[in-house]
Amino acid sequence: MIDIFEIGTIKRLPLETSYTNVVAIVHALLLRCPAGTELIIDGTGVGKPVADIFKWHGVTPWCVTATAGIEQTIDAANRTANVPKLVLISRIQSLLFEGRLKVHEQIEDAAAFLAEGDCHPHRLLVHLQSDV
Repeated sequence: MIDIFEIGTIKRLPLETSYTNVVAIVHALLLRCPAGTELIIDGTGVGKPVADIFKWHGVTPWCVTATAGIEQTIDAANRTANVPKLVLISRIQSLLFEGRLKVHEQIEDAAAFLAEGDCHPHRLLVHLQSDV
């Protein structure tokens, strides 16, 4: 079976939205998702404290940190991963090209998301991932 990744919601929050409000908004979105949906957040910078807020809400996200290195590490027990930026970018581009990363056309910000530069890993701060 080939994995298909489907983005059903893109939510751009205003700058300076508090971390607790971000968590509340994303948590509400997660409650509408199918069982087994994973939350993946950017582990860079404030990612760890935000992950702790999610855990307080009963959600244990994967924290993925984009690195400048060439080595990828995954710690499944702690749900963390360090991935080279080049790998993240090329993987996203590959999934889009293969039609395996799908963005619903009716999403208001879909075109902006798919525009060159908006698929950069640091713009994909919060991901909801689920197999179709």
